[in-house]
Amino acid sequence: MGNSQSFYFSSFDGTTLYVKHWYSIKSQKKGLILIAHGLGETADYYDDFCTEAIGYGFDVVIPEARGHGKTAGEKGGNPGKDSMHNMVEDLNELLQAVKRDNSYNKVVLLGHSLGSLVAQLFAIKYSEQLIGLVLTGIPYLDNINELLAIVNREIESRGLKAPCTDAFQTLFSGINKPFEPVKTDLDWITSDENMVKESLALPSTFVLFSNEFYRDFFKSVKETNETANWHNISSSCSILLLSGGMDAMSQYGRSIKEKYTQLTAIGIKNLRYKIYENLRHSILREVSRQEVIRDILEWIRLRI
Repeated sequence: MGNSQSFYFSSFDGTTLYVKHWYSIKSQKKGLILIAHGLGETADYYDDFCTEAIGYGFDVVIPEARGHGKTAGEKGGNPGKDSMHNMVEDLNELLQAVKRDNSYNKVVLLGHSLGSLVAQLFAIKYSEQLIGLVLTGIPYLDNINELLAIVNREIESRGLKAPCTDAFQTLFSGINKPFEPVKTDLDWITSDENMVKESLALPSTFVLFSNEFYRDFFKSVKETNETANWHNISSSCSILLLSGGMDAMSQYGRSIKEKYTQLTAIGIKNLRYKIYENLRHSILREVSRQEVIRDILEWIRLRI
């Protein structure tokens, strides 16, 4: 049906990114799905999705972001200065390279959680390169100013590169409460116990990210929530917003409802959303993930 290859890519500032590229059968090739993964994730998290995608004739490219996985190596958790915008430029540089090598004319960007913020920043700047934008697990942070104040205090007391502890605790405090009695710290991620066990076995799951990263992360939430930043989105870029109905990080789908309202208010028309009842944060790693995967791939198929 297809295969995957891994390689290292030198980005715009010399940062070396680990990339996984899934290939569909050449005669069936229809377009490219570029994935921006979530916090602490690696490219392998998306193997199930990619296996289905290449069956549809879509190639998939997943770079492991700065501070993550094989890109970071032993330096995980410290993506560096202005990391969110640099992740956007990484996606753009990589996209231009794979388009030159493979002649992709139609590109869809899928971003999950942290990646949903990176994907939004990408779309705000480069939407003319996309025919579709799929966002899953958008974080809902109604205390964003408090979180910024906390992390700024941490920077003053411990420095930019120190692991973020106070803002991290505030961000994730109580996130597992809806799922009590819990078995692990990651029960809020997915109800699929095998997926939870797999995540718990990975060292990258437990990497504490720096104060500098969390400051950039929180700033990007404010930036993507600023409606004025969305006015120049290309009309040829359709948008699909997805969330689990039990996703505590998105306030049970509230984030995508508000994103839908925000974007429709400025006249964006090629837009829809769906909330999956009882699914948690990582809907592509849930027990019923095949339904989500099919929904995404069918949505893309109709546009490619």
